[in-house]
Amino acid sequence: MEKEISWAPSVKKEDQEEGWNVLMPRKDQASTDSGQKQHKVAIIGAGVAGCAMAGALQDYGIEFEVFDRNDGAGGLWADNYPGASVQSTTELYEYPGKKFPDHIRNRKNPPAPTAKEVCDYLEEYIDEKGMRSRFRFKCNIASISCISESEWVVEFDDFRTRHFTFVIVCTGLVSTKPRIIDIPGKAKFVEHGGVIQHSSVRRSDEIFDGKRVLVIGNGKSAVDAVTAAAKIAKENGSPPPIQMARRQTWYVPRYILGLIQYKWAFHTRIGSLLLPAYFEIAWIWKVVHYVLSPLKWIIWRVVELLLLLQYRLPPRLWPKLNTIEQTALENSVLITDSCHMRRIRKGLIDLRIGEVQSLKPGKAVLSDGTEEDVDVVVMATGWSLGFDLVMDSDYILSGLNFEGGLDVCQDGMWCYRNILPAAFKGLGFVGSNTLTFMNIYTSYIQAYWLAQLLAGVRKWPDKDQMMQTVEREKKFKRRLYSNSDMRAASIEMYMQHYHDVLFREMNASQPFNCLVRPIANLIVPVTPAVMTGCLEPENSIKLPLPPRPEGMDGRSPQQDDTAQGSDVSQPVSVSSTTPFRVNMTGECISTGTSVASNDSSVRSSGNVELSTITDV
Repeated sequence: MEKEISWAPSVKKEDQEEGWNVLMPRKDQASTDSGQKQHKVAIIGAGVAGCAMAGALQDYGIEFEVFDRNDGAGGLWADNYPGASVQSTTELYEYPGKKFPDHIRNRKNPPAPTAKEVCDYLEEYIDEKGMRSRFRFKCNIASISCISESEWVVEFDDFRTRHFTFVIVCTGLVSTKPRIIDIPGKAKFVEHGGVIQHSSVRRSDEIFDGKRVLVIGNGKSAVDAVTAAAKIAKENGSPPPIQMARRQTWYVPRYILGLIQYKWAFHTRIGSLLLPAYFEIAWIWKVVHYVLSPLKWIIWRVVELLLLLQYRLPPRLWPKLNTIEQTALENSVLITDSCHMRRIRKGLIDLRIGEVQSLKPGKAVLSDGTEEDVDVVVMATGWSLGFDLVMDSDYILSGLNFEGGLDVCQDGMWCYRNILPAAFKGLGFVGSNTLTFMNIYTSYIQAYWLAQLLAGVRKWPDKDQMMQTVEREKKFKRRLYSNSDMRAASIEMYMQHYHDVLFREMNASQPFNCLVRPIANLIVPVTPAVMTGCLEPENSIKLPLPPRPEGMDGRSPQQDDTAQGSDVSQPVSVSSTTPFRVNMTGECISTGTSVASNDSSVRSSGNVELSTITDV
């Protein structure tokens, strides 16, 4: 029997009709009879992380609303280049308890869901959980202001506002701002008919028809672009496209030697044992790691040899800078299929290692001094790091003085469990400060971990404990990972350790029966389906459904009101606190004066190339 929560706040009649404040708790209703605070949560973003967070809050009976600037669920998948698809296989890219349809799971080409299929999957999840009326699509957020740790104001681009007790950022690690390389001669190249296009705006393959193509990059979007260009070039008898990479990465095929799926190496706990000891394991395991170091080194060299044999590429295209374990730690390996390798071997794709030094009319000058005829340049170089996927402003947050609360450094934003700011309460990051092999699954685990805290199922972590854990993680990663603005978010090869820590803190049930669990936990790939029913509460709470405002569901033709029935109809000025801006370079800048919440005096910066092994 599902438990119903009764919400009866006193609101204006016109607000009830518009459906925005019906479920808004008043200050005198901030606590239940048991003393547990009732939250009203704002979820920013309706991608895989935002939908997972919504589902978790729904299960725990916590009031929430989801805001997204798109007209439907999907995040980055909702607007992507032609042929975009998940990099991993289908069974690794889904929520526990909800599988993709069999015709998607069982097909070979493509072996993973397409962008549209991911969006359809999320839309189905929203409807199955009965959450449709809680999603506010076509919303452009201008700012998120903090009055106190339990009072937040979300302001929209029409200056209307909404109040919440907690904000969860689920916008992913990338922004809408593409990273553009400044190549000398770009202007003249374009003036004489050349085309320069970032992969994020590529919406048709017709641009490659009859053209000499140069693709810059070595990630998923680069491989997809150069593959599309190679197909058209072969059909037309045109010269093969050039793929230009600054350095060669380790390609990991979906099936090693055509037999063993890569998940048996990258998604098992025994695979994690081949890495340096994680900072949160028992001392006895650290001893085991140290004793087995020579064996681990040999195993990695065997893996490298097997991959090179499977590539069958000339030595000039072999990875030379990093070992495969270091490359995997730094999130620079690429999950690919045999087609890309085969096209390179046959000369259908001209892979070069180096850089584009300059552009001339109809030509590209490469770092080795050669000049190549080029008509189209595709920059598959990733996006700037930021949180603007649902925000029009470049800054992240404003209002309360966050100094000492948000630990933003040049190597990323350091949070407890990559979710909670250690010294500041009222804000969380799910899927937007974490990089693993399975972002959709990791976001799902994070969502239920955070939902438990908000529901009062577990005690909130002690502030000193959180800060000490963050400091230990900093030392560990700064010793092991190279310096980059993604270091704080990077987990990748330690994904299983990270998940196990969250499971342990959640007291989550374990799959497999007790007789086979020790062996299965060590060698069996942990796929989302295995964890079905292990995270969700036994008795999910069903929330009453609020009315859905017209124009906010992504399907209504009207788009007149992006934030109807708001609590405050005027722009909010934070006059009782010291305004503060945080940018992604680690600078913490306090203005020292009161400013309106829609001030955008501080801009974020910092670039990141989108992960080449994880999926958004």
